[in-house]
Amino acid sequence: MESWDEIRTAYHVARLGTVSAAAGVLGVHHSTVIRHVDALEARLGIKLFQRHQRGYTPTEAGSELLRIAAATDDQFRQLITDERVLKLEYGEAHVAVRAGAQPQDPDNVVRHLARMPVAGYAHAAYLASRDVPEDNLAHHRFVGISGPSRAPASVWMRSHLPEAAISFRVSHQSGVLDAIHAGAGIGFLPVWCGRGEPGLVEVLAPRPEWSSDLWLVTHVDLHRSSKVQEFLHLVREAARTWPEG
Repeated sequence: MESWDEIRTAYHVARLGTVSAAAGVLGVHHSTVIRHVDALEARLGIKLFQRHQRGYTPTEAGSELLRIAAATDDQFRQLITDERVLKLEYGEAHVAVRAGAQPQDPDNVVRHLARMPVAGYAHAAYLASRDVPEDNLAHHRFVGISGPSRAPASVWMRSHLPEAAISFRVSHQSGVLDAIHAGAGIGFLPVWCGRGEPGLVEVLAPRPEWSSDLWLVTHVDLHRSSKVQEFLHLVREAARTWPEG
């Protein structure tokens, strides 16, 4: 299938019985629902619904497709994200996004996702009484990650900043954004996270030594499954919209 959105739309129409109800659940205009259903029927070459004044009723073919769609929708809801390095070979995750060097496990399928540019950000409140950093960083506070992080920006901080400059540390990368918003200092974020974030100012432009490659990793036994392929497609499509630095 070329579009999970169309299948999901048809699933909600079948579940709720009307275009307007499906549009409300999906948060789209009713014309979008009709367009999705019509496009899906045209692509498959079959009639999925009988239209009548009270709504839409699935045909026999529609019921079978939508039974599969319901199971797929349930499986999508079970996908979780986690910063831990989960073991694909033990079924702890279906898809992993790894940063850094290309993973080499022969049991996994590895595809390059994107180059992740990273820049330094600070909250406007933090900068209110300070100059925006240029070459001299000595008078600024920085947000770091506790422990021996291998993230390029963390490696750079350890080699270019005195220990005293890292005045606030968090246990995970996800905490850096919260610390920056709280005015703790300058922190490093992917540009697609930092840019457009309310109140944040990009004070250190992206540098090649701060960036890293992102890799999509799946176990070879699950790589071709429909739910994994659909999820990979969604992630790759989202990556196309990310800024390049």
